[in-house]
Amino acid sequence: TVLELAQQQGRFMHAFLPRAATTSDPVERMQNVISCFVAAMTLTSGNFLKPLNPVLGETLQTEYSDGAKLYMEQTCHHPPVSSFNLEGPGGLYQYYGYTTFDVGFGYNRMNISTKGLRILKFKDGGMIEIGFPQDRVSNVFWGEMHHESLGSQEFVDKANRIRSLISYGATKGAPSDYFTGVIERYDPANPGEEGEFLCSVDGSWVGFCDFDSVRSWDMRSCSKLSLIEPPITLPSDSRKRTDRIALAQKNYEKAQIEKLRIEEIQRAERKLREAVHGKHK
Repeated sequence: TVLELAQQQGRFMHAFLPRAATTSDPVERMQNVISCFVAAMTLTSGNFLKPLNPVLGETLQTEYSDGAKLYMEQTCHHPPVSSFNLEGPGGLYQYYGYTTFDVGFGYNRMNISTKGLRILKFKDGGMIEIGFPQDRVSNVFWGEMHHESLGSQEFVDKANRIRSLISYGATKGAPSDYFTGVIERYDPANPGEEGEFLCSVDGSWVGFCDFDSVRSWDMRSCSKLSLIEPPITLPSDSRKRTDRIALAQKNYEKAQIEKLRIEEIQRAERKLREAVHGKHK
């Protein structure tokens, strides 16, 4: 399901966020946060199978092997909105917000624009807001499919007036997975102006991340956390969907029947809501 794919993004947090939470240097904190979320891009890339249609109210509870806990819910079906709250071990950090996306099609390609709100809050009260790059999947209908992250991504620490703007696929002569950027101190009164340079950022989101040419993340030496299903989960948990269970058992006929049944229930419930509250805007 969409939620099961999203849970993958927390599997590198143990390598960076405890350090980010305990440092008193806002630049070092920003560096660890950038490393964490650049590294996480590899965890959801390369899966070109279409996820199951999201169901309104569907949930997912996950525990990570470092003690972090994630709670997710599909809070809107159309457009699909996934809300989440991840609590770090020992209350060191909290990662929360929601995401949604738009899909546009071009010649043999699919462009995905992700939007929403992602906030990383630390035990000392510090907060960093995390933006979204754009994604493109090429050779959708023929050829070998491949995924690229493009455009820019912003990380903002408003309290310390520090931000980072990273550009993906903009390095001339380099593969599209390469990125460049800076961490700078900016003036909140003039956010459109270039800020005071603090350090450079560059790397490849499929391999490494450097700050002022010092390696912060290397794909070859970073281990992933294990995902643990809690012993007790809600009836609405993604893993309990009847179409998913049948699909996992390779009972494709039953999976299709259950898929249609779930979609019919969702359409009927949507009509009931719209009859009372009007259409969702």
